Amino acid sequence: MDERPAEYEGLPEERFVERHIREGRKDDVVRVLCDGISGYCGEKRFDEAEKLRDLLIDTVPMALTEIIDTGELIETEKSRAMDPENIKPWADLYSNLTLSEAPAFYFALTDLTVMPGEKVFEQGAYGNRLYFVQSGRLNLCYFDQDLQRDVIHRTIQRGDVAGTDSFFNFTNFSETLTAERESNLRVLDKKRYEKLLMGNPALESKLCNFCEEIKKVCSINSGKRMVRRVHKRYRVSHPGSVQRIDAEGNTTGPITKMLLADISVGGLCYILPHLKRHDGAHLLGSMLKIDFTYPKEGFREDVTLTGKVVSVRFHPFGECSVHVRFDKGVEHTCVIEIALTDHNFQ
Repeated sequence: MDERPAEYEGLPEERFVERHIREGRKDDVVRVLCDGISGYCGEKRFDEAEKLRDLLIDTVPMALTEIIDTGELIETEKSRAMDPENIKPWADLYSNLTLSEAPAFYFALTDLTVMPGEKVFEQGAYGNRLYFVQSGRLNLCYFDQDLQRDVIHRTIQRGDVAGTDSFFNFTNFSETLTAERESNLRVLDKKRYEKLLMGNPALESKLCNFCEEIKKVCSINSGKRMVRRVHKRYRVSHPGSVQRIDAEGNTTGPITKMLLADISVGGLCYILPHLKRHDGAHLLGSMLKIDFTYPKEGFREDVTLTGKVVSVRFHPFGECSVHVRFDKGVEHTCVIEIALTDHNFQ
């Protein structure tokens, strides 16, 4: 049975391999795949070249010389094909990348052009893309609860990055990005990013650090403070547990211990240690039953709440914060009572 991934369908070289590998004509398969890789590199069709190299590795894994040579060929041709104008705005990032990381990252990006008034992403939506502004001018705005209207928080242009929080964490967009004039963006899709990290694991910290520095500079230059939160949050520290539930409120998953970190009328945040990223992705959007206790008049008062996971954020030292929005708000007096029992109350 043919076990090839579906992504290879459609390439003429793939059909050749399908026809000849069963006949044991491995030399012909290696020759055709190597010629195909070389040809696609010459046309700067590097996705196709890499697909054929993956196929070479899968079908003729003992062709080590050819596997190594085609890998070096793809890397070399990618480096030659990189446009310096597309690198200039991100010189600080590329200067920290290795000779193999730089072309791999460059060709993982795709181009996107947006016209004046066109939205790139909207506040409240979930996103899996990171946006690098190559040219143009775009506005980041948020809905101000006090003013009851959208407010422009800051303007971004060439050299800026947008969508970092939703890309590196599992959370929704906190702002809306709209083009003020025609703008060209380079876009990194989460799936391509994850594939990129498989061969370049050190790239993750370099890209995260770069985006954090860009964010700091933008915050300083903006000087504006966003006021988006409807309800005040109170820091607490109470042990508890969470469990997934379905739409009818029936429990559907195991009980997980957690530490309640803050609470408000509209939601709460709890801490989990050592949550894996793929588990965080599956947790986003889930409905949960949350149980915890707090001291009251010499006893422990039991609390059970339900809500939806709206954000999962990963922090240093293996900690992860999970942010939940209640399906039904909690009385403010109850929130204050819970908060007053904690030494962090303020």
